Amino acid sequence: MPRQDMFFVESGKTAQSTDRQTLLAYVSSDRYDLQPLLAGVLVAEDLTEALARRSELQQSESIVTKSGVVVGINWAHVPRGQGGTAGLLEREEELSRLREEVPAIESRVAESEQELDRLRVHLNALEAQQKSARDQAAVILQKLNEDRQAYADRQARFDQIEGRRQQLAEESEEIVLELSRTGSELDEARRHFAIAEDETGALERQREALLTEKEVLTRTLSEARVQAQAAQDRRHETELALQHSQASLESHRSSLARLQAQSSRMQQRHEQLSQQLSTGQDPGVAMGDRLQTLLTQRSEAEQALAEGRNQHSAIEQQIRQVQGALSECEQEVASARENLENKRLKDQELTVRLQTLDEQIAQDQYV
Repeated sequence: MPRQDMFFVESGKTAQSTDRQTLLAYVSSDRYDLQPLLAGVLVAEDLTEALARRSELQQSESIVTKSGVVVGINWAHVPRGQGGTAGLLEREEELSRLREEVPAIESRVAESEQELDRLRVHLNALEAQQKSARDQAAVILQKLNEDRQAYADRQARFDQIEGRRQQLAEESEEIVLELSRTGSELDEARRHFAIAEDETGALERQREALLTEKEVLTRTLSEARVQAQAAQDRRHETELALQHSQASLESHRSSLARLQAQSSRMQQRHEQLSQQLSTGQDPGVAMGDRLQTLLTQRSEAEQALAEGRNQHSAIEQQIRQVQGALSECEQEVASARENLENKRLKDQELTVRLQTLDEQIAQDQYV
């Protein structure tokens, strides 16, 4: 260890004290923590103040003055001086400084005396004002007591009114809640009613459209029925014409058969006569006339046969045309029947839909 005295302080920041009577309030250090060292050290202006406050010290406390004197509860430490010369020079400098400050201090004293006189006058005025204020305060205090009593009465009345107001407010809140619920239910009912009106309008429009479509289909059905009846009438007329044509054909066929038989007989007779002539037999004049007559009849028969064949061909052509027209009429009748059946089914479907819509509209109006 070294022979000289050494003093060590641990590094740390000094906490600043707020007590202006302690030395820590005047010392701060960011490098060393001086609180453990200076704790309990108080400050005083001079030795007189330090000695006067010595009775207030605790066992571990001390007081230090500006001159460096340290006073404890039962001890004191005075630092060594720097010699008599240094003390005299300091006193001389202090006296010179004080002599220079005397005029300024006297001027400040005069100003202070003037200020003191002014303050005394002002104090007298303030005392008069204080007396007047006290009188006014007494009046005001009396008025205040009266007002307090009136306020207490009014406060009691106010408490009654406030209680009644709170009761009415609670009742009003209940009424508002009830009105709110009623309004919500009313809005919901209005919304349902609006939806029902919209649906009813849509159903009405749909019903009108279906009625219009039903009318169109009814007219179409009537027209189809008229067309079917006309086609049936044409078919009947065609069947009658066909029957008449078939009867005419049978008649012409019978005539043709008779003419063919007659022509065959004539042909045979002609061959017989030709054979007789070729053999040299003379049938006589009567036979010649008969032959001429037969030849004429044969020519007429052949002409009638040709006409009958032409008529037969024309009748067959007419029959084919009539059969074609009859087939077309049958197709038209079948198509008309099919359309009529489709129209009837659609009419039944529209009738059912209209009944359903009427029931829905009646139900919506009931709701």
